[in-house]
Amino acid sequence: GDPCVVGSVSSYCPLTGYCPDACTACPSGAYLEVATDSFNKHFQHMTQDACSLCPVGKWQSGSTTPAAHNSLDDCVACPVGEYGDEVGATVCKVCEEATFSSSTGSLFCEPVQPGYRVVFEDSNTARRIGETPCPVGTYSLGAENCSNCADGYIAKVAGTAACTICDSGTVPDT
Repeated sequence: GDPCVVGSVSSYCPLTGYCPDACTACPSGAYLEVATDSFNKHFQHMTQDACSLCPVGKWQSGSTTPAAHNSLDDCVACPVGEYGDEVGATVCKVCEEATFSSSTGSLFCEPVQPGYRVVFEDSNTARRIGETPCPVGTYSLGAENCSNCADGYIAKVAGTAACTICDSGTVPDT
């Protein structure tokens, strides 16, 4: 038969390091690191169990091309606004509601702090990539958006978590 293809595995590979036609690429979210010693390289291809799962914070697409599964480098870091909390991920999860991820390869989304709101990525409003202080006159308990103060209340500085009541006999400047 043909020599094993790097990044492929088969449960039918004999110890001599040759695969029958049944060699297939590692499944999505997995890769097979190439050994330098030729015997070990072929020996690794004996079973699908030889495939390693991509680590947390990374994912790997469903490509059927063996070369797309032959190195840890084929596991891609989750982009900003997304996270990966499981090994062997085929997709990253999107941060939701009042959470964000500001760096690639995140393992979780961070909660928005009080007085701040979510910042969305310009090109993709579904990706929450950071937080920014609520402007003067608004407040937030750590939410997706800032809220206006109720009548008779004011937020005098940016990044306010709660509005304060106006002094007796005054109204907000806004």
